[in-house]
Amino acid sequence: MSKQPLLKYMTKKLIYGWEDDSVLKIAKKMKKYFVGAIIILKKDHEIAGIITERDIVYKALVKDFNLKETTASKIMTKNVVTGTPDMTLNDIAKVFLNKKVKKLPIVDNKEIIGIITQTDLPKIILEK
Repeated sequence: MSKQPLLKYMTKKLIYGWEDDSVLKIAKKMKKYFVGAIIILKKDHEIAGIITERDIVYKALVKDFNLKETTASKIMTKNVVTGTPDMTLNDIAKVFLNKKVKKLPIVDNKEIIGIITQTDLPKIILEK
């Protein structure tokens, strides 16, 4: 893959949740906006974590958590791997492989400016 800026390819309209949102509220947001992950924010708007569809299934449903009472902070992935806008598509592909993540929030000066996912990669390649 060539060295192309990510800004063209990442999703810029993001859906957020809060640490104290219920898992049910997060799941409903995912359905409403047809997204597979929601970035969870702290009160100061910094990234607290990320919740994916897989997190809801593996960390809440199969453990029979009450989705109305369990908070996002209980099931979210806390150490979120992030990227920067200057990364190349090769860099992104390496992060997906090496860090075993499928969604990569892009951060610039501590501000989340977008997200790129594994499903974006085939679209990018076919666009070339």
